[in-house]
Amino acid sequence: PVAPQFVGVPALVPAAIRGSAFLYGPITLNALSAPVTFTATGLPAGLSVNPVSGNVSGIPTAEGTFNVTLTATNATPPAATHSFTIVVQPPPPVITSPAAASAVAGTAFSYTVTALPATGVTFTTSVLPGWLSFNAATGELSGTPTESGVTTVSITATNATGAAILPLSIVATLPANAPAY
Repeated sequence: PVAPQFVGVPALVPAAIRGSAFLYGPITLNALSAPVTFTATGLPAGLSVNPVSGNVSGIPTAEGTFNVTLTATNATPPAATHSFTIVVQPPPPVITSPAAASAVAGTAFSYTVTALPATGVTFTTSVLPGWLSFNAATGELSGTPTESGVTTVSITATNATGAAILPLSIVATLPANAPAY
């Protein structure tokens, strides 16, 4: 066989998301280089190279930026190498907070929205009533409702790969000792 040369590789490295299937391929070498064995260095945990096809696949389990070198070897030197970068992002957030909260008119209220994965998540809300404020850094709603009723707020958690929306209903009741009219 002749020394291997890469003649076809994907033009773009596909998006990699932790916990989701990934494929980089197909890989094409010059026709007369068979049989060839592929190896790779720098792969994120969960990905491997097929030693026959050269495709890189699997389910990445670690986030980060990974500089990968794919090597094709046969009986005729030199080996061929192809380098590329895989950036593994976190999965889209999932909001884990309940969709309802209770408050008492005239009493301080607090509710913190949580989303997983928490790293890199930012929070935004729909328009809030005058009594309610929102800390985007912590995901906390706080304030003192002035009357009983239901307030609906839409909270969005966003990261590099997607967003999740929580329609939150805040039910404010009158205090137990409120006078009846």
